[in-house]
Amino acid sequence: MNQQGKNLGGSNFSKTDPQHKDLWATPQEIVDGFFSYVENKGLVPRGLSKLDVCANKHNKKCEHFITEQQDTLVTPWGENNLCWLNLPYSNVQPFLNKAVAEAANGNYTVALLKNDCSTKWFHYAAKNAIAVVYIMMGRISFISAMTGETIKGNNFSSVAFIFGPERKGLRSLYVTKQKLGELANGKIS
Repeated sequence: MNQQGKNLGGSNFSKTDPQHKDLWATPQEIVDGFFSYVENKGLVPRGLSKLDVCANKHNKKCEHFITEQQDTLVTPWGENNLCWLNLPYSNVQPFLNKAVAEAANGNYTVALLKNDCSTKWFHYAAKNAIAVVYIMMGRISFISAMTGETIKGNNFSSVAFIFGPERKGLRSLYVTKQKLGELANGKIS
């Protein structure tokens, strides 16, 4: 049965073909903005190697990346990296478990998720992250895996959970989408 465009309940309404639903890419400007933001806020040390842990050669956001074929859930992420995690929204929990486990290796992870505090995975992330960053005043326009084009009209707001070693509680932070862009483009520091 074709599920395209069918309202599956809650905030899961999507017009995306199910086979492409988990393949949306984050604009590079958002990734770079988040990396600058977490460094500037002192959430992560400066100068860490960057690693995209959920990528392919067409949508990678860092020079170093782990592909779907390598399977990020079983591949070690190394040590002392700043990791980008735009995970499949249809199966969030295993990727959050991996991010928490990788913190023991000194890895910091910026995990971009839809802002849905009604889920079990959101609660788990809040209990295990060092910070949560709410994106205010704008929704991310993701890049379609089918066309390679940036698509406006995202039907949910986004949040980033930051995982890392030595958790001492959860910091709640807020950033505008515009500020992430300015950070990425070096307009502000």
